[in-house]
Amino acid sequence: NKSDTLKFPSEGSTEFDGTEYVQIPDSDNLSFDNYTVSFWAKFYSVSGGIYGFINKYDEGTSSKREWRVIFEGGVTKFVQYNSASQAQKLVANTTSESANVWNHYAFTHDGSTMTAYRNGIAEGTTTTGGAHSTLNKSDRDVLISAYFNSGSITNAQDFHGQLANLAIWSRCLEPEEIQSIQNKSYSQLKGVEKTSLVSWWGLDSASNGVVQPATGE
Repeated sequence: NKSDTLKFPSEGSTEFDGTEYVQIPDSDNLSFDNYTVSFWAKFYSVSGGIYGFINKYDEGTSSKREWRVIFEGGVTKFVQYNSASQAQKLVANTTSESANVWNHYAFTHDGSTMTAYRNGIAEGTTTTGGAHSTLNKSDRDVLISAYFNSGSITNAQDFHGQLANLAIWSRCLEPEEIQSIQNKSYSQLKGVEKTSLVSWWGLDSASNGVVQPATGE
């Protein structure tokens, strides 16, 4: 049905060419146990290495307590690190991406299971538990289209593409909620969809060549 067709809901987006990035100041609200991270993305290229394009992560530190969204092997993944073991847990979508196509992505964690969604469909799950049932606080900022390496910002893993409607909840959204919010901009969210919503960045403005996040809540 026409009403069931997934359409890009935004009036604008932010383009990244490998040199620009968004830096979001550190906050306790950006380190979480249960979470949902969702966004729209268009990749200009679906070949090559790893693109760590949404990162609360420092590659050069000996104690990893971070999370990141990466594009690797043709699919999107969410990776979380535990400070005690430095081991990682990741969940991946299974659909191979195509270049220059908008898709919606969401990654959730309910304290025991990580789930990866693509266009509202759950494509991958990973059981956490034990040391990975919680995600300890990192003191790094969130970087979009860049990451920290030993405390310095780097674009070594260049991301070329567009992003919009990056949102973070401090709870695990239900599948029907993800299917609802993917079709909406911030002003269209209703009722429980805003419950535990930490931040929403439309990513639809830029100034002087340095990308600036739109005001969120």
